[in-house]
Parts: sequence; C-alpha cells; structure tokens
Amino acid sequence: MAKLGYVLMGGSRRIPGRLFSSCSSPTRCAVAANAASAARPPVVFLFGGQGTQYVNMGPNLLPRRAAFPCVVDDCCDFLKPHLGRDLRELLYPYTGDEETARTSLQNTFYTQPSIFVIEYALRVSGRAWVCSLP
Repeated sequence: MAKLGYVLMGGSRRIPGRLFSSCSSPTRCAVAANAASAARPPVVFLFGGQGTQYVNMGPNLLPRRAAFPCVVDDCCDFLKPHLGRDLRELLYPYTGDEETARTSLQNTFYTQPSIFVIEYALRVSGRAWVCSLP
C-alpha cells in the first residue's frame, strides 16, 4: 500500500496520452475517455483482465483476419507442451464439450495463458488494422 500511495501522490512520471480508467460499463468508459485531454491517441486498445475469459473468445475474428488465427495457432502450439493440453480445446471446444472447457478456463493455470493468447493475437492483428486506416 505504501508504494501505491507514493505513486498516487505523484511518484509516477507523466506520460502524454496515458489514461487509466476503471469503469463499470461501456458508457461510463466512453465518458471517462471523453473527459481526458484532447491529446489522447486516435486508436486505443482495451484489454480485459482475469475474469474476462470465456469459451469461444473471438471466433468471429478467425476467418476474417488472417493474422488473428495464425497468432492464436502459434501461441497455442508454443504453450501446449507447457500446459499439457492445447488451449484451442478450451477456447474453441467441440460441440458438447463447452461446459468442460468453461470449467477448465476458470482455472488460473489456463485462464492467464488463454487471455494472453487472445489479447496478443488482437494486438498483432490490430497493428495490421491500424496500418490500413486512412
């Protein structure tokens, strides 16, 4: 708590465009973002933390964005020997296996890597999307 108090009292240097907000709804998040300075960056990536994981995270991105499924596959292949299973079985389970996958995703051992895989794939894909903006 002492370190948190130090930072809150001005121990952290100011970074232009940095904004932190903890919001209970998308509307409140939009209000907080609009209240920020006009110098905020035009593109913002928001990533959830633990508790935001769920079965079938991002399947609509798989066929649409070439980078997204490739990054998910690469990450899951890399993590498989460390986790003892393929995260794709939890992220995109076969029909009928959703409840088992949901239960497994509540285990932090799988939660953290699954969130990382999706967020990292979004970031890599997002880099391509941002470059293609007018």
